[in-house]
Amino acid sequence: MPDNVRITSRANSTPPDGTLVAADDVGGVAYQIVKIDLGGDGVSLPLIANESTGAITTVDFEHHEIYSGRHYYIEDIVEIAAAHVYDIQFTTADTELRAYLKFSLNCEAETEWYIYEDASIVTAGTLLVPINNNRNSVETTDMVLGGIANASVALANDDTPVAGATLIAHGIVGAGKTGREIERNREIILKQDTIYCIRLLANTQGYTNFNINWYENITA
Repeated sequence: MPDNVRITSRANSTPPDGTLVAADDVGGVAYQIVKIDLGGDGVSLPLIANESTGAITTVDFEHHEIYSGRHYYIEDIVEIAAAHVYDIQFTTADTELRAYLKFSLNCEAETEWYIYEDASIVTAGTLLVPINNNRNSVETTDMVLGGIANASVALANDDTPVAGATLIAHGIVGAGKTGREIERNREIILKQDTIYCIRLLANTQGYTNFNINWYENITA
């Protein structure tokens, strides 16, 4: 089949009469080019094949957001004495973007954790600077995060009141409970312009390594 063969369509049909059909000449054989994509309703989402292998390449959405420069994390280690508290305060942006959050904790000793929504901040903690997973990106997040330590739950409530907040998650990790590590793989889609608090309460003195990561996108 030669390149750009004219095909004849019926009257008032699509494609119209005389439409050109593209073809590639490979070793004297003409192969018609077929476009494959996942689009619909006028939107084209082409499938991309690897140039050397021809394999179709796909990534999950979170991985895509890393490439796009909209995926961030904070990670640190804190030592928490018995009955002491470390609060991670974070305020989401007042924009159309929503944060899709995951977290993990690795605790040397038994530690309870809480996530509060609609908390308050009386004393802002030390600023925690988010890192963009894509080190080539100049994108930044509008979410503001801070960490603050206190010697008791009562003192923690003075700095980060949670009496009027909603407890949306609670657990315990460490020796004799769920092991030394917990990871939440299911995303929490955070509310717009809202204060959250991840509270760590050490039942036994020890070190806690925390990782909080999220990407930002418009909720469908």
